[in-house]
Amino acid sequence: EGDITLLELADYNCGVCRAVQPEIQAFLAADPKIRHVVKALPYIGSPYPEHAIAAAALQGDEQKVAAFHWAMMSHEGGLDEGRVLALAAEVGLDAQRLATDIETRPVTDRVERTFNLARALGIRGTPALIFPARISAYATSAELTALAAEIRASR
Repeated sequence: EGDITLLELADYNCGVCRAVQPEIQAFLAADPKIRHVVKALPYIGSPYPEHAIAAAALQGDEQKVAAFHWAMMSHEGGLDEGRVLALAAEVGLDAQRLATDIETRPVTDRVERTFNLARALGIRGTPALIFPARISAYATSAELTALAAEIRASR
């Protein structure tokens, strides 16, 4: 739900993606009318975390998937399979099911669709923060707030 969608393309192994998360969280907390959509886009290291978030989405609980996203983004250190599954369990996801679902066609197709979206938008790295007609690699909460106000004013 929301009047503006912020699409975030992120790599869980990307330091800049992790660094922008507090800005995104502050922005979302200040503006409940923003719809935040995250698409995992693996560019750095193992794509396991990105496949894991796609598998988590199959479990159908958006709040747990969002908590899993924030947990992986705020985790310090590497995100190997064991750590990813532990974080999934900590937020209440079925980690065993996630481990099984991770190599299924719906998961690999979802990751491929995200790559195709990035290619279509000309995005070659992460993070990518996309508002209607605007793409940014990094933005502060204040910059995101200003963009949202500009978008709303132009409607």
